[in-house]
Amino acid sequence: MHTASCLASYAAECASEQGKFWEFADRLFADQQREFSRPDLDVHANAVGLDVNAFNACMDSGQTKGIVRKDVEEGIHIGVNATPTLVINGRVVEGLPTPEQFDAIVAIEKQRTGK
Repeated sequence: MHTASCLASYAAECASEQGKFWEFADRLFADQQREFSRPDLDVHANAVGLDVNAFNACMDSGQTKGIVRKDVEEGIHIGVNATPTLVINGRVVEGLPTPEQFDAIVAIEKQRTGK
């Protein structure tokens, strides 16, 4: 587990407040070899076009910690032990399934739920 994963999660939630969650998250995932520091996260925030002052105010306030904490608690509750882990209709899938495996899981769940 990355030691700075919580900090990166807080930052992604701050990016979400400006409608840029996915752009920000994509940059973080593309740069996973790094242990993210605040300056690193500021660089990513700037690169995706965030208002960096608002981003830093959000980070400094700690307002996104509750959101991340709730997500972590939910993950623990349903048995998430590793990344990546997908949850599809309550089915916990550890690791990254191949596209074929993912399609099969989705087909099974669609059949099970009738959707």
